[in-house]
Amino acid sequence: MLAALGSLGRQRQPSLHGSLRCLGGAALSGAPGVSTPVSTPVCIVGAGPTGLFLSALLTQYKVEHVLLDRNRRLPNHPQAHFLNTRSMELIQAHFPKLHAAVMKHSPPMDTWSSFQFCGGSLVSGVRLGIYDHFAASPPSPKDAPSDAPPPPPSAAYANLLASSPARCTHLAQNKFTRLLKSEAVDDGNVRFGAALDEIAAASPETGRRITATFSPSSPSSPSSPPSSPSSSSSSSPPVPLDVHCDYLVGCDGSNSLVRRSALSSSFEGSAGMQYLINIYFTIDSPALTAAILDAAGPSMLYFVYNSSVIAAFVAHDIDEGEWVAQVPFFPPFQSASDYTPERCRELVLAGIVGAGVASEGIAGDALTIKA
Repeated sequence: MLAALGSLGRQRQPSLHGSLRCLGGAALSGAPGVSTPVSTPVCIVGAGPTGLFLSALLTQYKVEHVLLDRNRRLPNHPQAHFLNTRSMELIQAHFPKLHAAVMKHSPPMDTWSSFQFCGGSLVSGVRLGIYDHFAASPPSPKDAPSDAPPPPPSAAYANLLASSPARCTHLAQNKFTRLLKSEAVDDGNVRFGAALDEIAAASPETGRRITATFSPSSPSSPSSPPSSPSSSSSSSPPVPLDVHCDYLVGCDGSNSLVRRSALSSSFEGSAGMQYLINIYFTIDSPALTAAILDAAGPSMLYFVYNSSVIAAFVAHDIDEGEWVAQVPFFPPFQSASDYTPERCRELVLAGIVGAGVASEGIAGDALTIKA
């Protein structure tokens, strides 16, 4: 979700706190406990893919800005995982080095182009169906010769191939954001650990600019894990921190405070249409990975149905063993607190190998549930 508060059509007004000018990092690095206001044309809230890409573009066009995020580092867990053709066109056009890095780290297309529907489990169940999103015909059977030609592309995908120089790809968001930050973003403009608290709208009559007030996010907050040198820039900004800007851009998701401030209307309808527990786990056993590929073959998503679990298993990177299991739950009969690490492990095992399987190789170190 991207929302913006701006001052379109009017000239930039001087800050209420003087004419402090900066390029992000300089004004964001003060002594602890000292609140030095920041004056900048653009303030971006949220260092996800949209916020980081906007920061990279503004840097490329030499537009002063700051980017602040409540988290204390980039996430380590995979979230979204599909980069569509238009996104790849923009990456290819503006940041060729980033495009090359994304393609290098993306798995081959034949490992993620399909969805599968499995009865039982991934290893010992029955394949109920498979759908390849890019092929004109179903995938070749598993026992087909290794040199059998792949099915031709569907008419829609063939048209896309002919219309664009870029190719969509499958790469976990945590990997993409790290590549984006390292290849295209100026760290001097980015600060983590700053949560947006309040927005004061601009006033053209008085010359007052937009003021965004940030406070420190808690190190113990689930959304603010401890910083690490590889994923975070320098220390958090002095707080509370006021940022005076002409444009405030919200790249902080559907619950964006910027969106709520920019739009007088609110969302209609049910606040929660579906509830899911996302279980992030890794498979550290080459033998178990091989068993999944031998029984089911590679796919992006595996929808698993059995008496112990109904879940969508997302293969973010099969070779590296990085997975997420999305398990629905149903308030008020169930709650997120029901899903302890032990319960999550049971559900994942039931989906991969079947309920009641407790061999040493699988129930031991082969599977790691992560927070």
